[in-house]
Amino acid sequence: MWILASFVIAVVAVLFAAQNSSIVTVQFLSYFFQQSLGVVILVGFVSGILASLLGYLPSFLRGHWRIRRYNRQISELESRLAAETGKRESLEKECTLLESRLAANTAPVGTGGTHGPGPIPGG
Repeated sequence: MWILASFVIAVVAVLFAAQNSSIVTVQFLSYFFQQSLGVVILVGFVSGILASLLGYLPSFLRGHWRIRRYNRQISELESRLAAETGKRESLEKECTLLESRLAANTAPVGTGGTHGPGPIPGG
């Protein structure tokens, strides 16, 4: 899309320069130039575009650097999250294993065994 738009602008600029071919004198400081009107206007147009790009460049670079910094932070946080998720999963497995061991070693209360406190005979 950009290539097509650039091509159209270039064609319009060439047509403009060809149709405005009268010679004009341009004075800049102590210099005098004689050039066709179309070329003078196109040079002014291109100079304006370059000046606006130079004005836009610092904010573009700041935004680009900010995005890179945020992407780096996101990657770092995602790796930390993955590590913490792995730790949590291993702790959950260990907790499940310990709960199953505890359940296997605990005998139900009141089974009538001779161990442990019970009623005192004769008392």
